[in-house]
Amino acid sequence: MLCINNYHPRWWIFFLGQVLLLGFWTYDWDLTIAIALINIIIISITTIIINTAIAIGFTITATITPHGSSPPVTLSDVEKDANTLFQQIYGRTISLEDAVHRMKALKLSTRQHEQEVFRCIIHNFFDEYRFFGRYNDFNLDVAANLMGMIINSSLVSSITLGIGLRYIIEAIRRNPADSEQCANMFFFGITAIVQLIGRLFEFNQYCSHLCQIVHFRE
Repeated sequence: MLCINNYHPRWWIFFLGQVLLLGFWTYDWDLTIAIALINIIIISITTIIINTAIAIGFTITATITPHGSSPPVTLSDVEKDANTLFQQIYGRTISLEDAVHRMKALKLSTRQHEQEVFRCIIHNFFDEYRFFGRYNDFNLDVAANLMGMIINSSLVSSITLGIGLRYIIEAIRRNPADSEQCANMFFFGITAIVQLIGRLFEFNQYCSHLCQIVHFRE
């Protein structure tokens, strides 16, 4: 621990130098001794205050990061757990309903690791949107239903909710007659919108934009 020693030579060399200079300058050794005593008191009090403050600082640090505490969450552990859920979803070893239920539990967990896993799942899934047009029929159906269920279950909100809704309407705007990839994205949008149909009444303006899409109305 860092500590200021009352008897450190540098303190006393500086102190004695001041006393001698003052004594020879004033020739009043009684005054010099009085001032010396005052300096000793000031130095002692200052030393006690500084050392106490340092000790308190170390105590606070030890309280915040006690020995034997849980190791910090690592990115590799978070991504591993997130990828495990995706493997179960696309590997058909877990239903979408169970996957969404597990995601809810992760989101509401008080454990930092599980909250980080949830955020990683959402981030990676939304980031994968740009590749959905290349998915095979099964994986595309899974992704579309999962997107709709995530929004319908209120797993996302605010900016993330807006991004999800934008992805769906962008997909529906793709004319399926233009190309196979457009047809895939249109299928994705329609499948996702069916899953969140119970919440569409919350998004009046969104529904208005949907109705303006000609091939969607047809």
